[in-house]
Amino acid sequence: MDELAYNHVRVLNLSDICQPSMELLIQQLNAGEGTGDSVFASLDRAEELAGRLNGYDGRVVAAWSYSSARVLTNRGREAYRAVVRRQLNVIGVDGRFGHPSRSATWAVDLVENLAGGR
Repeated sequence: MDELAYNHVRVLNLSDICQPSMELLIQQLNAGEGTGDSVFASLDRAEELAGRLNGYDGRVVAAWSYSSARVLTNRGREAYRAVVRRQLNVIGVDGRFGHPSRSATWAVDLVENLAGGR
């Protein structure tokens, strides 16, 4: 965000589960441990998401990266749909999710998309 001179960002994670290991996170989500853990997917948390996005008219950075794990891809799609329903401009890396440290091109792709306004 430094490169684009952003002074403020708001982070909404795809999951509230704090797990530094991507492999363990995928296992936890596949085992159903993530029920209700996403502000994007849970109807119970729709009011929370609305409170974070209502009145916001800027761009939303979809900062998920690359993964072949279906559970994470589905999370990314749910988040994308939730943001688009609010008619916000989503910028990111094609709806894919994964840990940025796993891909050397992730940050480069994201910065290029932000700079280009896509």
